Amino acid sequence: MSHDAVDAGTELASPIVVDDAFIAAGQAALQVLEVRGECLIVCTADRRIVAANAVADDLFRVGRGELVGRCVEELISEPLRERHAEYVARFVSATADTREMGSRFRPITARRLTGGDFTVLARIHRVPRTNPLLLCVSMIELSDEGALQRELSGTSSVAGLIAQQLSIGIVLQSSTGAIIEVNAAAERILGLSRDQMMGRTSVDPRWRSVRIDGVPFPGHIHPSMRAIREGGIQRDVMGVHKPEGAVSWIEIEARRLVDTPDSAVFASFIDVTAVRDSEARLTAALQRQDVLTLLSSEAVLTVDASFTVTSASGTAGRLLGFGEAAVVGQRLPSWSADEGHWRSIERALGELLAYPGARGRWDFVLKLGTGHTRTFECSGMNMFADPTIRGIVLNLRDIHDQRMAEAAVRAANEQLERQVREMKADRAFDASLGRVAELLQHCTTTSEAQDVLWASLPTLLPGFRLGLYFASEGQTDFFRHRPGPQDSAFLMTDGCWALRTRRTHVSDQGVILRCDHSAGESGPMACLPLVLGGQPLGLISMRTELGGPPLPPRDDLERLAVRLSMVAGNSPLRGELAIP
Repeated sequence: MSHDAVDAGTELASPIVVDDAFIAAGQAALQVLEVRGECLIVCTADRRIVAANAVADDLFRVGRGELVGRCVEELISEPLRERHAEYVARFVSATADTREMGSRFRPITARRLTGGDFTVLARIHRVPRTNPLLLCVSMIELSDEGALQRELSGTSSVAGLIAQQLSIGIVLQSSTGAIIEVNAAAERILGLSRDQMMGRTSVDPRWRSVRIDGVPFPGHIHPSMRAIREGGIQRDVMGVHKPEGAVSWIEIEARRLVDTPDSAVFASFIDVTAVRDSEARLTAALQRQDVLTLLSSEAVLTVDASFTVTSASGTAGRLLGFGEAAVVGQRLPSWSADEGHWRSIERALGELLAYPGARGRWDFVLKLGTGHTRTFECSGMNMFADPTIRGIVLNLRDIHDQRMAEAAVRAANEQLERQVREMKADRAFDASLGRVAELLQHCTTTSEAQDVLWASLPTLLPGFRLGLYFASEGQTDFFRHRPGPQDSAFLMTDGCWALRTRRTHVSDQGVILRCDHSAGESGPMACLPLVLGGQPLGLISMRTELGGPPLPPRDDLERLAVRLSMVAGNSPLRGELAIP
């Protein structure tokens, strides 16, 4: 306000100037001081009016200059004077800081000198650089809705201009709920023109408002209608359908301008459509993340220097077989499968305490809360230097199935390699056996054939301690041993389990029945009978040598005995028993 805005009826010691301290943000457009249409009264510290402008004269229905010399308190309604006395006295007689004194407007019931009460928003502040002290009282009438409309829409009103330029939507409604003024932001947010909204009430079905959950928002519980009925500050969030079909989401706050039942209602709102859309996208992303997290085979733990879990991700409880709350507070080594592995986990994690930023990766076999053991790949990093973490961050990934699959692949490869080796060995054995069979075919005597077979056994069965028995001439109950300190040794047929059963007999840790010819011998031993037509041609004994290969499986030994029996049966050895 310039000096011209005050029509002084009394000479003042110095010009009246209202500085920027009097202009403070308040409730929408009405809380602006520097407006030509405001009522302005200047008084001294003893509350005597020394000047008033023409608006003040019109407001209190007095002639020009009739307010000068009166006490400010005469302008307050008599029944309410006691209620406002302390308020007025504090501001009129105060010598406090200007900002504190002029911080906000307050509603006051004023009284015209000709009779009749009305409501104003009043604010009292000091006039700077005046001596003696001068105070300025600014007032805006509220009881007349027409005055409010003129104040908001007047082109000469700074309040109206500010209201139109605010990004916050502003709607002024009468005590019956009818809209009497809106600003440009409200038109933009709601998608309606001022003319389309004027006169509408909150219960008008054309609004088509919805709640956050999508159900219709009843007009009678609109914040403005609640403020009319109940007073106070009413807040809510709602969606309003625009004419083109889009929904504009607003966060609205409504209150009475004056705390009286017949007061107009002031509603302000902001457009939260973009925020709501962002929240919806964020919620959807978080929901997707939750699903992915639940399906994840990884867990993130934070442990302190004693390797006690201080925090855990949501998947930790599921992966480790504990509830999420049960994971926190436990020591990670206590989940090890055995005490030896416990120590290895402590040593591994202890390496991370060497220096900040230390890293490591290991495979841990952990015992779950369900009692099962599973293999986890653990990668860790020392984050004690980070004030938001102050611990070791561990990432546990369940690789049990992966390790089991890798073990199965290794076993399959090993079996394949073993089969390849066996096939190669079989081919080599077949080649050697073929050469032996060829040599035996060319033998002319039984003794020569026995010598050839004995000389060939180390090639056919390398790495074993061998013995060879042949049937004696004309007898089937006694066998001759080769080699030995003597040319022949006799063996009772019933003294060898292989000759009794006509099947390969193995004496090892599983079967300890030994034959008579193996008395005093230790270690695994096998007896391979050479049988043709149900009659024994001979017997081969095999013993494992110290550091030598183990005995082949029983099935392999039986197949070996059959093949050797066929070779021996197609040689002069057959004539020993005169088998046709």
